[in-house]
Amino acid sequence: MLPKKIDIGIGPEPMVNNEGHSRALRLKGYSTETFIIRATHITSKYDYNASHVVFGRFSGRFPKVEAYVCAIYLTFRVLLRYKCLYQYFHGGALGFLGGNLRSELVKNAEPLIYKIGNIRTVLMPYGSDVHLMKRCKNLSLKNARSVNNRDHRKIEQGIANQIDRWSLHADHIIGGCDWVDYIPGWDSLLLAHFAIDTDAWKPLQSPPSNNPVKILHAPNHRQLKGTEYIERAISELQEEGMSIELVILEGVSNERVKEVMESVDIVVDQLLIGWYAMYALEAMAMGKPVICYIRPDLLEFYKRTITGNELFPIIQSTPEEFTDVLRKLIIDKERISKTGLASREFVLQHHSLDRIGSHFDEINIRLGIKPSQSCND
Repeated sequence: MLPKKIDIGIGPEPMVNNEGHSRALRLKGYSTETFIIRATHITSKYDYNASHVVFGRFSGRFPKVEAYVCAIYLTFRVLLRYKCLYQYFHGGALGFLGGNLRSELVKNAEPLIYKIGNIRTVLMPYGSDVHLMKRCKNLSLKNARSVNNRDHRKIEQGIANQIDRWSLHADHIIGGCDWVDYIPGWDSLLLAHFAIDTDAWKPLQSPPSNNPVKILHAPNHRQLKGTEYIERAISELQEEGMSIELVILEGVSNERVKEVMESVDIVVDQLLIGWYAMYALEAMAMGKPVICYIRPDLLEFYKRTITGNELFPIIQSTPEEFTDVLRKLIIDKERISKTGLASREFVLQHHSLDRIGSHFDEINIRLGIKPSQSCND
């Protein structure tokens, strides 16, 4: 078999953090390439977009045909190009062929195709790829998922199949977040695998001093993030006479989120899911205090396994507590500043490119993948 050109391929799910993963790996000397079938509005920062390459200016006009053709094309390209794949539980390109019986048979063949092609696989959950509601301990999230997508129960079996498929065949699985509820086990554990470029996401030299106090919320799914509770609390506090403004961003690019985030005082992540994700970490890296619902059992678990007695700077709140939590934070300007500083230190400790890159490096060495580059990008 011909030697592979690239150490690590990352894709084909168009996740905004693929770039962070790539930079973290390159920092440790690995050659990497991010690849996707088709980009979304959030970002187009991927090394290889199969739809653009195959369909050119006609990309996006025939999505079903594109998905099928690009899935087959990318599978062959992956076999010839990468030593190891970092992917999510939807699997590789063949994981996007739909949910009928014939597609499931093809998806089941994908791990075998990778084995034959001598490709190692590292699996990372991200959320909806493993959110199997029959295993969900959080009834509020289960209800929100049902309201957000009334057909979700119809795809439960497909989610269960992909969890089982890759739990059985992946060479390494990274656990973390609330994902630990849904997957049978993991080979290594992180608070979350998201890697943040702390040089790009950093506090302004002159932090904003807004009047009214600006609060940012950027939901991708309103029901899942508890947006209605946030809006209701803001209205109540405004009626009390507090000088506050809620900024909601939806359907915008990650660059736009960053631009607006620089100008606000407080960031609200979500009030239902139970753990933080990349949006919260970006805000924390910028020195913003973040309000987020953290499930007590998950916090206790990660204290026992990872953080110990280390300060956990996220300001925790349920929907019922949110009005009071936000009121107290707005009044206490010193707490806003101190929490922001502690938040950035937390990201540096657990989610920097260097920290996540080191964890990935340990995984790769365990799998027999050595860095091919002698210097960092």
